[in-house]
Amino acid sequence: MLYPRSLAGFSPCVCAIAIAGCGGGSSNATDGTNTGGKPTASSISTGGTASTSTTPTGTVISTGGTTSLSTGAGNATIAALPKRVLVGWGASDIGDTWAKTSGTQVDIQWTYLSGQANANWYNTWGYGAADGSWLDGMLTTIDGYGFIPGIHLYNMGYGHDQGDAGLLAQIQDPTWSKEYFTEFKVMLKKIKSFGKPVIVVIEGDSFGMIEMLTNNNPSTAAAVASTGLAELAGLPNTVAGFGMAYLALRKSIGVSNLAMGPDTPYYAANGDIMNFAPGDTDPLQSHVAHQWTFFGPLGVGTNQTGTRFDFSASCPRDSDEGAFGDGRDKWSTSDTASVNTPSINRYIEWLRLYNQTSGVPWVLHQVPIGNSQHANTPYSSATARSGYKDTLVEYLFQFESPASAALRTTHVGNFAGAGVAAFLFGFSNDGDMPTNDLWKDGQPFFTTHVNAFVKAGGYPL
Repeated sequence: MLYPRSLAGFSPCVCAIAIAGCGGGSSNATDGTNTGGKPTASSISTGGTASTSTTPTGTVISTGGTTSLSTGAGNATIAALPKRVLVGWGASDIGDTWAKTSGTQVDIQWTYLSGQANANWYNTWGYGAADGSWLDGMLTTIDGYGFIPGIHLYNMGYGHDQGDAGLLAQIQDPTWSKEYFTEFKVMLKKIKSFGKPVIVVIEGDSFGMIEMLTNNNPSTAAAVASTGLAELAGLPNTVAGFGMAYLALRKSIGVSNLAMGPDTPYYAANGDIMNFAPGDTDPLQSHVAHQWTFFGPLGVGTNQTGTRFDFSASCPRDSDEGAFGDGRDKWSTSDTASVNTPSINRYIEWLRLYNQTSGVPWVLHQVPIGNSQHANTPYSSATARSGYKDTLVEYLFQFESPASAALRTTHVGNFAGAGVAAFLFGFSNDGDMPTNDLWKDGQPFFTTHVNAFVKAGGYPL
């Protein structure tokens, strides 16, 4: 199942296009209590055959028989980034100072860099020199706000957001691919010169669409060595080689302050395994194996460059749950929900199983911002609580009854134990924003609850 991206905004003054490019599934008070950072045990029922796991989840996982309490913190740390679960906010452009002026204590401010050659970040979307200099201003501006700069690079899939065959034809064209990777080289050099941590999510759900267009075959032809770029000369002219090209370029330039990884959409895991029956009740392991067959050779796994991507990225939902009108199943928020039913537990279990296989962390992007107090009406900046409801932000950060600070730590720990290193909120296709997400106390939910989470010690990794 393919899901469209929608234009969220364009600011000529800074020329950053914001596209919600997520695919099958995502995006939208202080308590003073510190529960010690690590989670208390919770129970996740898989509702199936008994098995045990020693993967670091920090939770008790019930598989329908015996349970196993895992130890450790999961494969959730990223070398270039702080060793705690990070929270980010998606800004519409680099001039967006909401996070700074609101006092929201996020770690990362991120944005989409969308478009294609002659109309993208490289030439300031046609408003500047074709030398990538716009990126210098972006990095230093966000750093000046006090945040780690985050980029969702979305040039390959732009214009092919429904997964049409043109996406594959594009990466098979040596001229297009040479221009694309030449621009990416400039991005890498700018990031290296910046000298501070930067996070880059690569190409939205484009690789998932390519996965389906190639019938899950990473050996499908693509233009890599045939681009003529010296750094790519030894790589195969395949889709796998295309993925490895990002790594080869980073290695050749020597960029150590960059964490990057490709989006890995679950709708491409041999069927949408999260939103529609019967796929969202299937046992998950075979779907993980199917997807690893494609993404492992792209550079998430061991490969000929001698280096790997730092993380895999996942978009839980492309819109807030209340905005969907396509019949998809709602995810249960129950801590005892079976992972063989549509539920947050199922999503966590998929993340965990894939993390077990890949050994690299997750970065979740375009995470929904809506909460249960939204009116389930189109967002309007002039109307409090306008926008659509969702459940993920409350699952993670609510501490008031019937939740608690300890339960908040457990819920964040469930994700961290599945390998999640960062939650990048925002860019919901339906437009929900945290500027009017008033909670039961009349205060903005995202700001107050993220700040309470940070004050309580966050979640160390």
